[in-house]
Amino acid sequence: MRHRAPPAMTRIAIAGGGGFAFILAQEITSQSANPVLLISRNPHPEFETSLPEIQIAQVPSYSDIDALRYALQGIDLVISTVSNADQLNLIDAARRARVSHFVPSEFEGDLAHRPAGEDPLDRGFGAARALLERYHREGRMRYTVVSCGILMERFAPGGMGAYVNMGLSQGVVEAGAYLVDVAAGTAEVVLGMREEGAGGGGDAMVGLTSVFDVARFLGGAIEAGGLESWPREVRMRGDVMSVREVVGTCSTARRVPFRMITRTYREAQALAEEARRENDAARWFYYQRLLQTASGRYHVRGVNMAAVLGPQTAQAAGGAGAVFRPMRFRTWLEQVWGPAL
Repeated sequence: MRHRAPPAMTRIAIAGGGGFAFILAQEITSQSANPVLLISRNPHPEFETSLPEIQIAQVPSYSDIDALRYALQGIDLVISTVSNADQLNLIDAARRARVSHFVPSEFEGDLAHRPAGEDPLDRGFGAARALLERYHREGRMRYTVVSCGILMERFAPGGMGAYVNMGLSQGVVEAGAYLVDVAAGTAEVVLGMREEGAGGGGDAMVGLTSVFDVARFLGGAIEAGGLESWPREVRMRGDVMSVREVVGTCSTARRVPFRMITRTYREAQALAEEARRENDAARWFYYQRLLQTASGRYHVRGVNMAAVLGPQTAQAAGGAGAVFRPMRFRTWLEQVWGPAL
């Protein structure tokens, strides 16, 4: 009787030392025995205590390509949670180390609806994709962008900063840094730009996914195997709503009416320009995030998770056979805000 060979191990490196990297490591190791290496500039005793099964490689700097390449020797898959020049150097080092697959640190709306020209919220993503595409064409390294919309943790008690400074590079660490301040019961909505000329604008749509579901999805996809078949973009989401539905859902979960400011696209543009003139970077980025939301940047269309998990396992994540259904936004809110109500 012929026995099926066990699937080959996938050696994974996660770059970054923040909350997202920790959650990724936690979920991936919980779903499989694939070895996980964490690459960081700083020591992380909390990782060593909570996740003793992972290895940690401390590098002096992401500008030290040789140190990064040495750390990545033998790695099959790199998942990045760093951005700008750090990520470009990581990509270069991964290529030099002959890593076969790279997942860049984007994790937002689908690629087709990113700004065509200058992107005020780019953080080096355009340059990273261009470099990855070049290496892909040359047959040196494949890549997959995970498009998942807005991470629900932006609306958590304490904001994303409650997850070990997650969101720091995006300027969305604090509660209320984006769209809704759930604790204060306030919101600021910018209407979609497409319909504004016809009487005031319509509701922009956003995809919403918990970072834990993104991590569970990647863990399940790795366990399913077949990195070579992963597409250049995987689109997933836990929910999809208009911006006003997001506010209404937060209000319902908190059981209090919210005070909502509604602005046209042009009004928000004027406020962003005012912030620029006053050198108020935080306020400028705040309105840029709302303008990008109104432009459809964070919507996720045409979910294709089965392209990675496979048609037989599209509803299962991990070897334990747990059903993979990303949380709906209302369910997530009730779970994280329940103790605070």
